Amino acid sequence: MSSSATELRGVCLETLNVEKLVKYYEVILNIKSEGNNIHSVFKKANLAIYNPKLGENRLINHSAIQEKSFVLMFEVDNVDDEYDRLIAEGIEIVSSPEDKPWGTRAMSVLDPEGN
Repeated sequence: MSSSATELRGVCLETLNVEKLVKYYEVILNIKSEGNNIHSVFKKANLAIYNPKLGENRLINHSAIQEKSFVLMFEVDNVDDEYDRLIAEGIEIVSSPEDKPWGTRAMSVLDPEGN
């Protein structure tokens, strides 16, 4: 039996408001998305945003969308410079850049749906 590593190829955020999250992540990622109000993709970031209520999965439990939360981690060249850029763009910062005990420097933001 051959075994190979499973690689994360992307993340899809489910939302009832694609436009709102697209605008937010365009600022966070500093790139434009491709798509529409049902499904939009940030190809360079391997991130998709999808509204299952308008798309093919219309029978799912939409209340579950509001109950889930997760963390996405993005790598940037300079956290402090990115902090300044996001502040200038009006993004609410949850925690300012700080050195973490595990050897990284990080900050935290929440998207408009609390992820």
